[in-house]
Amino acid sequence: MAAAPLPGTRAADVLCHDERRIATGIHFGVSHDLTALDLPLPVYAVALVMAVFSTVIPAFFLNAGMRRIGANSTSILSSIGPVITLFLAYLLLGDLITPGQSAGTLLVIVGVFIAGRVPRRTVQT
Repeated sequence: MAAAPLPGTRAADVLCHDERRIATGIHFGVSHDLTALDLPLPVYAVALVMAVFSTVIPAFFLNAGMRRIGANSTSILSSIGPVITLFLAYLLLGDLITPGQSAGTLLVIVGVFIAGRVPRRTVQT
């Protein structure tokens, strides 16, 4: 009997999002009463837009990029995301960059540089 095929990245991504929604719903149900859901409709509209554009679409793009450039390159590139966020918060919002954030940024940049310089090993078949 043959094993069932593994789901593709898109199906796996949808499954992970389903699991997150269920876990979040359970947590909310345990920690809040239902009156906490009594919010104006625009709040739900904004939440839906944020969920789609900040979570769902980027997750699909990440998986599409991973298919194109591989998991190693994707993980290296995604490590830069928090660094870019830090600088954009400084430039656009006027947030202050703390010494700890500067040290963390330096560590990330050095780590990405080192990871990018490691030669790839090829698997011989």
